[in-house]
Amino acid sequence: MNSREFDCDTEDCRFWDEKEGCTRQTPITIQEHCCVDYEEKLRDSILIEVGGGMVQSVYTTLTESVEVVILDFDDNGSRTEKELLDMQTHLQTVASKQQKIY
Repeated sequence: MNSREFDCDTEDCRFWDEKEGCTRQTPITIQEHCCVDYEEKLRDSILIEVGGGMVQSVYTTLTESVEVVILDFDDNGSRTEKELLDMQTHLQTVASKQQKIY
């Protein structure tokens, strides 16, 4: 019987490392180019749940501290002109320096 060594090359698996390849510490079974223990790698993301016009929850996969700023321009006119101008200025600054994802 021929012994063959198989390597997993599934880069979107959570056990994949760009430099080391598969980092799973246990034997793996390959099925169609990935191991049967394949787990999708979480991408860095932030999910914001809004309900009833208010933020209900914020979830993130980021492990470092992250700042979430919500600029609510539909606050029923309770903002002063200066507050609105400050919010617009902040939005323009962020928009010019960061990537828009939605």
